[in-house]
Amino acid sequence: MQPPFKVAFDARRSEQQSAKGNLWKRSHPERARALQSKYRNRAVQLIDEQRTPINIYCDNVLVTSDFHIPFHDPVLVDILCQAGEENSVDTLMVSGDFWDCDNYSKFTRKTWTFTFKEEIHLVREVMNYLLDYFKIIYFCRGNHEHRWIAVNTGMVGMDELFATTCIPTDRYKVTLDDHMYLYQGDEKWLLCHPKSFRQTNLSVVRDLAAKHQCNVIGGHGHQWAQGYDKSGTFVVADGGGLFQKEALDYLRETTCHPMVRSGFYLLQDNDLITYSGI
Repeated sequence: MQPPFKVAFDARRSEQQSAKGNLWKRSHPERARALQSKYRNRAVQLIDEQRTPINIYCDNVLVTSDFHIPFHDPVLVDILCQAGEENSVDTLMVSGDFWDCDNYSKFTRKTWTFTFKEEIHLVREVMNYLLDYFKIIYFCRGNHEHRWIAVNTGMVGMDELFATTCIPTDRYKVTLDDHMYLYQGDEKWLLCHPKSFRQTNLSVVRDLAAKHQCNVIGGHGHQWAQGYDKSGTFVVADGGGLFQKEALDYLRETTCHPMVRSGFYLLQDNDLITYSGI
């Protein structure tokens, strides 16, 4: 243990150095502001270049998440495409976990299914099928895509993951963010794949609506429910997903996890139209 006078000395020295820095800022205000702006803005620019946030202005879109390919439900995918065709929707927004990346899971697997090469093939197959019905598809990152990014120590991201499908990038857009924003008229929608998970339906999206002051549709929880935030101002929804329940190995365990439900949404002029899964 250091003697008390050493701690006191260090505290005084820190205070003196801080005072000198503040004195320099007061003496050179324009120079301080210029330097602060230069380096802060460059840091923000570098992050923005990698995050590539997605903001969409569209009054007629389909919103879904959690395909977990190769554990997706082909029947639900077909229902999604038919809903797009019947409602003249050419824009699809997928809020994370389009991929499963099961081979990159940090959890011990009790069963083995597809190789990552096979998963790439199936992702390409599903994307090509979706692109027969939709003009453009937007994807944000889910925790399962993050598996692949984490194994590659962050040196590659969503762009490189989707590039393995060899599908032209003018047909889809991706972001490293775990969310996208949709604007319909004066209303703002946060479409996200939050890291947080709770067993109570709508609990996470209600808190997000209060934080961001907008409507929220959240993926990740594999629950499917709709309602309002605590103030009754904003629409909130749990996104369900297009997964096949029987194919998800963790659902075979005996737990108190709530029953999962699949489904997706049509958003037309801020009207949330539900499509329940099986």
